[in-house]
Amino acid sequence: MAENYFITRITAVFFSYLVAALFIERLVEALLAALKYLELRLGRPDWLQLAGLLQRRLQRFYHLESLEKGGGAVLDGILWQFVIVTQGENRILSADLVRLYYYRLISYGLTFAAAVGMTLLVHYDLVGILVQAYPEMLKLFDPRPYPAVNLLLSILALSLGVQPLHQMISRIEKRLEKKRQAGEQS
Repeated sequence: MAENYFITRITAVFFSYLVAALFIERLVEALLAALKYLELRLGRPDWLQLAGLLQRRLQRFYHLESLEKGGGAVLDGILWQFVIVTQGENRILSADLVRLYYYRLISYGLTFAAAVGMTLLVHYDLVGILVQAYPEMLKLFDPRPYPAVNLLLSILALSLGVQPLHQMISRIEKRLEKKRQAGEQS
């Protein structure tokens, strides 16, 4: 019975987080759709030209003598995300992948900005909600004197979206199911 109460309580605590994170995700999707519409309506940037420019810049980085050890590995990690064909030492970048990563970067920025806006506008404090629901947390750590840290944690949590919450809840449910099955077998 206490296990069911735990799941109910944790669901109630994270309900506001779920609603806020879903709102932010949908808002960002709508903004990205509007941006893509404007891209089509006002004329597309030449993604092939941008891919060529990025390729030349990355090749210039490769030819620098002052790269530290391991710097080439970082550039490889960046460059190989865009590469579709290699011809000798030349790597040909995909304009579609450049466009995809461009929009992904814009998406991350919009998500963070929306999370900041939501947190400041609604005064959303995830840590405060957790402390109210689980006062025993105060024995481990008292977050009340650190409002800026609480604000930053709330922004980061909202920026991550709902996927981590779904993963955490499924892990808790699996653990409780294993305990219940172990109790039935005994």
